[in-house]
Amino acid sequence: MLYDNTTIEGSWVHVENVTETSQKYSPDDYKRTVVNVTMAMPHAGVFAATRDPVNNIMQPQDLNGLGEYIVQASVPSPVTNVLCATMQKEELAPMVYTDWPGSNGTATNLTGWPNGFGIPQWPGWLNSTPVDDLFGFGEKYGRRHPVFAKYPIAYNTILNHTGWFTDSIYILASSATADFALCSLRVSLATSCSTRYHASVSGGSMSAHCEDPTDDLAYGKSYTNATDGVIKKDWAAVATDWAMALSLNAGISDGAASNARLLSQLIPTAQALDPSLPSIAEALAVLSGNTLLLSSTNSPFIHFWNYSTTVSTLAEPQYQGFRATLTFKDYASGGTQKWQGIFYVVLLLTFATNVFCLIYFSVRRGLVTDFIEPQNLFSLSLNSPPSKALGGACGGGPEGEQLVMNWYIKLDHDREHFYILNGTGPSSITRRSTRPKDVEMDTSPIPLIVKDFLPTSKMSGQSDKKPQQTNYYPLPTPKLTSALSRHRILAPSAGVRVSPICLGAMNFGNAWKEFMGECSKETAFEMLDYFYEMGGNFVDTASNYQGEESEQWLGEWMEARSRRDEMVVATKYCGPWQYYGDNIGKMQSNFGGAASKNLHLSVEASLKKLRTSYIDLLYVHFFDMTTSAEELMQSLNTLITARKVLYLGISDTPAWFVVKCNDYARHHGLRPFSVYQGKYSAAERDFEREIIPMCLDQGMSMAPWGALGGGYFKPKDQIGKDGGRNMPFLVAKNAALVSEVLEKVAARKGTLITSVALAYVLRKAPYMFPICGVRKLEHLKGNIEALSLELTTEDMEEINGAYPFELGFPMGFLGGTTPEANGLNNRVGVFDYVEAPRAIGPKTVGS
Repeated sequence: MLYDNTTIEGSWVHVENVTETSQKYSPDDYKRTVVNVTMAMPHAGVFAATRDPVNNIMQPQDLNGLGEYIVQASVPSPVTNVLCATMQKEELAPMVYTDWPGSNGTATNLTGWPNGFGIPQWPGWLNSTPVDDLFGFGEKYGRRHPVFAKYPIAYNTILNHTGWFTDSIYILASSATADFALCSLRVSLATSCSTRYHASVSGGSMSAHCEDPTDDLAYGKSYTNATDGVIKKDWAAVATDWAMALSLNAGISDGAASNARLLSQLIPTAQALDPSLPSIAEALAVLSGNTLLLSSTNSPFIHFWNYSTTVSTLAEPQYQGFRATLTFKDYASGGTQKWQGIFYVVLLLTFATNVFCLIYFSVRRGLVTDFIEPQNLFSLSLNSPPSKALGGACGGGPEGEQLVMNWYIKLDHDREHFYILNGTGPSSITRRSTRPKDVEMDTSPIPLIVKDFLPTSKMSGQSDKKPQQTNYYPLPTPKLTSALSRHRILAPSAGVRVSPICLGAMNFGNAWKEFMGECSKETAFEMLDYFYEMGGNFVDTASNYQGEESEQWLGEWMEARSRRDEMVVATKYCGPWQYYGDNIGKMQSNFGGAASKNLHLSVEASLKKLRTSYIDLLYVHFFDMTTSAEELMQSLNTLITARKVLYLGISDTPAWFVVKCNDYARHHGLRPFSVYQGKYSAAERDFEREIIPMCLDQGMSMAPWGALGGGYFKPKDQIGKDGGRNMPFLVAKNAALVSEVLEKVAARKGTLITSVALAYVLRKAPYMFPICGVRKLEHLKGNIEALSLELTTEDMEEINGAYPFELGFPMGFLGGTTPEANGLNNRVGVFDYVEAPRAIGPKTVGS
């Protein structure tokens, strides 16, 4: 890969038969395997040339991604030659220092190798080896064989890269068998190749196109005097850094590098190549190919240096020309692959189908009505459901000369069929249009057809009797039994309609009676019946409430009364719902928390307990601090798409995590949270810091629990006397102070202290649906009264002042939660702001 978006493809050249070469250089007593491969790479400088402004080549991105081009350049290609031969240990003895006389079989202080080890200096020649003719060693060939410090242990490699006047680097690899492999690597230039570069908006590809007799751009045809295969001696220095970077000399210290192990496992074991695996020679050629790309970048496009400098570098870049062809396409007008020709057949069939349809409908006129035309569109709207009287009516509108006539509508009462007649119609009104007469309709009749829609005499004759003005489709008048029956939209993001107070079912059950107080099933059913009769339809429970009895009792009541679809049921998961009764012995790890497994188990159990197929509103009961927003929203959405859950809510969770979840959901097309549930009352106003502003911003409603002080908003003389809750850990520290103020306001209003507390929460913000958990019917009746209780601004301020409340930083520092209160804003001008949404005021049955 070049420049991250260009795929490089090399080409094998000078291909040899491995079997024939191996047999040629094998001694009589040893079957040597010889692999000699040569790989040509494209000239990397062509990439830069195609993008140089001086060549004026329009790039694909300049054509909105529709263009592409191919450049084939007559430039030399760098070539790497890798020759590997298997050898026995005794054959390697002249090339391994530890086998030399005087070495005592060891080589110490290898960090200075080969200096100080008595190796003869150039131009002296070393002893001959069995592979001199194969590798070109000795005075005959002008090349000394390499000397390695030691034999590598199994699966290790050692380099010889510090020889004198060498044009190659050598690698000695050891396999798990007794055989070793000696490899030489050298680089030259190929004249039988050209470089081909294909550029498109999605990237490019560059390849070496070699040994093609028909290629007129092969470099050797541009420079006929160029010699193929001239070795470049300076590449050995580049190759040394490359080999050291790959840890190919780690065997000098028995390093067992991973690259060495891979290469040693590719040493051939027979005088033929394995078709399923590359040989060590092929692997080294490919690995070293990147050095050819780097070396050819910013290099000349010819095979010799034609500048006057004494060194092969230039102080300033110079332009150099080369022969090339440029094939380009400025637009996309068809396929680029042969297999895409099948689409021509598809296009032909489509054309033939259209021609057939045109001829058919031209001959058989009247089969199709064009409802795009205004008169037909009008007729379509008139004769379409959902109106029962309009269902099944025929279509088709006025045509031709009929367009200049006045029209009115009649009703056939027997067949409940509407139709159009021309003329002035009964009691019709004609409205003159200001449009010119050549527009479709110059005059538009608007008949008073309401009377004609009502039951009158037969069509066969007109009656003078004035029809009765009765409702043709009478609807029942909604029954309002209390302010509770005036329902509200749950949230800006949830259109379901619910009662303004949510009945809390946490008290329904006996498993928690020691700290929740006693509430029998009969009492629970009595309260549910009264709540429903007064217009309530919103009920809140949870999977773990009362050891699962809460959901069970609620489901039993809905089934017994056939009320399921009339109720909006909210439940929660996360709490330890299997930690009761016979389940105590279970491993509880995945029966709590917000993770996907507990979600699946808990919801399936809740559906059975509630005796229903869906849950209207499912809450995440609390922030478990471990489940990610991504897992949570993806898992919840599976329930939404399965229609097991309709809306989502979250409870007792910091605002930042709720926003994170909603943001993830919206960006991934998932259902966000619509309701937030948490602790809020006149004695604990933490909601006002982050939660209320967050809900208003996110389009969420609020379902506060503890709005009645957890049962601790009561006169001093009644505290602890009614056998209610025994949950001191939920008592707000300011409950006593607030109770005194609530009692004063209640006395002025002639109502209960709890009614004032509930009305206070209802008026604090829009979309506020307090959860009222009650154990007695009289408690529920008092809660409903709060919907009609009016608290003045002075009353609200008096309750607010029961104890000092601070917004905290940063809202306290900024002055409040509204732009009017922001002192920093007010320093630069006087501004008028749009009023923020306000809570719905008190309502009565007749208001």
